[in-house]
Amino acid sequence: MSALAFPYTWSNPDAGIQLLLANALLRPRFTDLVTLMRQYGENSLLSTLGKLVADGDIPAPVAREVRGMLNNIAQGFHEYRKTHQAA
Repeated sequence: MSALAFPYTWSNPDAGIQLLLANALLRPRFTDLVTLMRQYGENSLLSTLGKLVADGDIPAPVAREVRGMLNNIAQGFHEYRKTHQAA
């Protein structure tokens, strides 16, 4: 995915979506998380984050910060849809 600000899978251009999401969550950039949530959905990101926590790949305090970012992005999407619905 070339629309991201950081090349999360530069060393493995054939990496799957799960690796892309995991790498983006380990090195979170707000704009990239917005793009990934729009592309793959909130549940995909939250599920991947949960796996990273369970595997011990990301400390719980960092996961809370990232989860807060994801919640803010989801809330922004919700507010946008609510105010831009076709009448």
